[in-house]
Amino acid sequence: MKYYRAFRQFLTAGVVVSATLIPVMAHAQSVNLGVANDFNVFVFGDQTQSGADVQGRDAVGGNAYFDNGSAGMAIATNRTGSTTDNLIVGGNYTNRYNTVYGNTVVGGNTSWVNPSDTGSLSSGGSVTLTDGSVNGGITYGTTFSGPSYLASEAKKGTTTLPLDFNAANTALTSLSNSLSSYLVNGSTTITSGTINMTGTNSKLNIFTVNASSLVGATGFNINATAGSTVLVNVIGSSATFTNFQMNVNGTSMQNVLFNFNQATAINLTNFDFDGSILATKANVSTTYGHLNGTLVAESLSGSMESHDKVFTGNLYNPTTAVPEAGTPALLLGALLPTGAFVIARRRKQA
Repeated sequence: MKYYRAFRQFLTAGVVVSATLIPVMAHAQSVNLGVANDFNVFVFGDQTQSGADVQGRDAVGGNAYFDNGSAGMAIATNRTGSTTDNLIVGGNYTNRYNTVYGNTVVGGNTSWVNPSDTGSLSSGGSVTLTDGSVNGGITYGTTFSGPSYLASEAKKGTTTLPLDFNAANTALTSLSNSLSSYLVNGSTTITSGTINMTGTNSKLNIFTVNASSLVGATGFNINATAGSTVLVNVIGSSATFTNFQMNVNGTSMQNVLFNFNQATAINLTNFDFDGSILATKANVSTTYGHLNGTLVAESLSGSMESHDKVFTGNLYNPTTAVPEAGTPALLLGALLPTGAFVIARRRKQA
């Protein structure tokens, strides 16, 4: 109440408001990858992969094709026992010897050789299965083809995708563009092919690197305050990582995000990437490597093992903090023209 009494005195007496009347800015709200935050892989277009597993959840806005021969490729291996929609495909889903832990939801047609699904399978179009097992039941939109023991589990019905990929693309692209404008507060040096980044901010450490600096580089060495978030903005239309290693010290790799707001192509070969990637416009191609984080991209192709180290950092920018709704500072901003008028009028009468 003391704030409002002082504020009323300001309006009636025309006195200057003391700085002590302006409360501390609102506590930083959590800013993360939104709908993609709990996914290991989140692409808006196609995902074509072989020779690797995705340990976490996987979302594909376009078509998904997974093939690892008789060895099999698995989705959500770190989510065993889950009944969540762990594989979501907006288009058609085609694979061989693939295992999914949890539910599979497909907007288009499904063609699955020797399926293994611990949850349910729901497909908006046709479903074609060869042998295998689906523990949670099968829903198809047009036709079903498969062995009799799977046909007995199948029923015709409607499939609704649990994600709006277009809305997600718009929101995450906007986030990526916003992050690219954050002011650098950490230091970067390059020594013997290693890009060294050091940040001492307890909340958010921000760096910028040109994609051209990655050519010939052998890795990142990131040192940041324990518990802090690390944001690396990469400038350039394309980026290449070859024979690349990363070391994250102080904070967790799950608090590290590389933001490629300009890139349309990212190539990774023989790499160990400790952190998440936000590249909504980029076609990402991979050859032998590991991603320990969340990948958000336009498309994904190649062989890469994705580890379920989803992004947990806070991308809130303290330089753009605003007062909480309803606080005296916000009321001051809304009513300041009235107060200024009172001051001007009293000065004129004096």
